[in-house]
Amino acid sequence: MLDSLRGAQQLPHAAQQTLLVLTTMSFLVKQQRGEWAIKDGQIRAYQPELLALRTQFVGVAFAYAETDVVL
Repeated sequence: MLDSLRGAQQLPHAAQQTLLVLTTMSFLVKQQRGEWAIKDGQIRAYQPELLALRTQFVGVAFAYAETDVVL
């Protein structure tokens, strides 16, 4: 997710856009919406940078993308 936000930030006019982040991992959606505490220390270490990147857009929304594909 961090790399995706970094990449999106580099797009033209990114600061004027609302970013929709779709993921097949529901726990990531819940963590970024503040619905679920981040217990994993490695993930929690990235949270300050994620929050800073999120301020670079008008808005950021997180949504769960259902899939029938099992990875």
